[in-house]
Amino acid sequence: MFNLDVELGRIAMTLREVLELKEGSIVELKKTAGESVDVMVNQCLLATAEIVVIEDNFAIRITDIIDDDTVLQKYLQGAYQE
Repeated sequence: MFNLDVELGRIAMTLREVLELKEGSIVELKKTAGESVDVMVNQCLLATAEIVVIEDNFAIRITDIIDDDTVLQKYLQGAYQE
C-alpha cells in the first residue's frame, strides 16, 4: 500500500503564530487559485495536478507525471517503498 498525498501549499510560521491559531483562523498559503498542486507518493514527487470538484467532493486531475524512467529509478532507490 502506498500513501498518496496532494500538497495544496506550504507556509512558514513562527511558533507564536501557530499557537495563536483557533477554529475559524485563515492561513494563506503560498499558492494562487488555479495553480497546480504536487502529487506525492510516500513523500516523493510523482506528478502535478489541478483540483476539481466532483459531486461536492474534491478530486484531482493529473496534468503532468514525471517520466517513467525517473519513477523507476526512484523506486529502485527505495523512494516509493511501502
